[in-house]
Amino acid sequence: MNQISFRQLAGADRVLGIDLAEHCVRVVEVEERILPLRKSQSRFNVRNHFTLEFDREVEYLKRSDLLKKKITELGIHTRYAATSIRSLGVKVVEAIIPSGTHNVDEWITENQEKLLRIPLSSGSIAHCVEILERSDSGTRVEITFVRKEEIERYQSFFRTAGLELITLGAGFRDASNVMKLDKAFGGKVEKFLFVAEDSINVTEFIQGRRNRSYQAMTPFTHTQPDNTSIFLSGERAIQANFPSSQLIQPLGLTPEYCLSIGLALKALNSDISPTNLLPAEETNRITVNLYKNIFQRSVLLAGAVLIALLFIPFVLETYLNWRSNKLDDQLLANGNSYTELKLLETQTRDLEKQLSESNTSIRSSHTAKFLHNIASASPDGLWLYKIKLDAETKGNSKLSLFGYTLKSEKVTDFLKNLNSLGYDANLIRSGNPQQNETLIPLKKDAVTFEIATQMKN
Repeated sequence: MNQISFRQLAGADRVLGIDLAEHCVRVVEVEERILPLRKSQSRFNVRNHFTLEFDREVEYLKRSDLLKKKITELGIHTRYAATSIRSLGVKVVEAIIPSGTHNVDEWITENQEKLLRIPLSSGSIAHCVEILERSDSGTRVEITFVRKEEIERYQSFFRTAGLELITLGAGFRDASNVMKLDKAFGGKVEKFLFVAEDSINVTEFIQGRRNRSYQAMTPFTHTQPDNTSIFLSGERAIQANFPSSQLIQPLGLTPEYCLSIGLALKALNSDISPTNLLPAEETNRITVNLYKNIFQRSVLLAGAVLIALLFIPFVLETYLNWRSNKLDDQLLANGNSYTELKLLETQTRDLEKQLSESNTSIRSSHTAKFLHNIASASPDGLWLYKIKLDAETKGNSKLSLFGYTLKSEKVTDFLKNLNSLGYDANLIRSGNPQQNETLIPLKKDAVTFEIATQMKN
């Protein structure tokens, strides 16, 4: 499973890779995705891409306004950008720093004129370093020198365009970042050629590790050894004629977007290339803003979870109340049957109370069996509405059963059924309802009765 990066937590999972050439700008919006179950697919996805041509007469800062307008027209909301300084003033030098050197930047500043071979003020030059190889004799590094005024010019351009510049490279070095995009390096020597309009940048890899980079002028001739693989991309890669070379079209785009995609990959994963020419205070400010975004997103997420935890019980309570009210409505719709059920429940509770107050030894199982027998003995069309338990006499308890029916012969059948079950049942009264029975919801022409029976303890 792909790990979630720091920038993804801060919501910066999309970056604009911008190749700012002399007469045009190439922009690619790259998104970093999380693909836990699709390891064969790329974790990077192109959201948008376009090329904006500039007229030669258009001023430099005016071009940034045109870029801002184009981004707005396409509905691109990403504001993080990565670019590279394409200038003749960029100087890349390979050097070996002696072992035992504690501060690499101080060593470079002290040896700057020697490395550049021109007298320049150290305050006007900025540099970044990438370590290529460590050994006992020293550390082989690649140093990129750029004038500070060039850096400020690029920062001003992107501020005017309304973009947050988070990575600033130099030259065409970062185009080779696409070599690590969904590609398994072999054991051979591999060379990546970025073909520009007037030059070719060559990056050499040995067993997947970048060995060195150098600039070559066109036309370029190269003798390919048997153990070397050539990969080709860049603005003029399609027109270039290199036999036995493989054309790279990163993320499915044409080779002219190679540098833009390489810059976006570098911004999304700094491990690909650690070099960044932005001033330290600028990178610190960007890091602080990302941490602020993480904090804000965490607070919003915690608030959403808290609201959900409070809302779920409310929904459940509302649903249960609705179900309860619905059941009550169904019971009320049953009319007399519901009333009879409530009366029987009341009489059952009274009977249990009488049994407990009379200190009888009747077990609950015996009582349940007796009530079950009474229910089974009741014929259809006969209803009981009251059961009365009298005081114990000589080991027996007298029970009076009160009920009603629409047919008098049902009373006779009830007596026969009780006696067949072994109960000594006698009819006490049968006929029209008495005055104390008027509260019972009787139907017209109903016959009420009272039956006395004995229940052994």
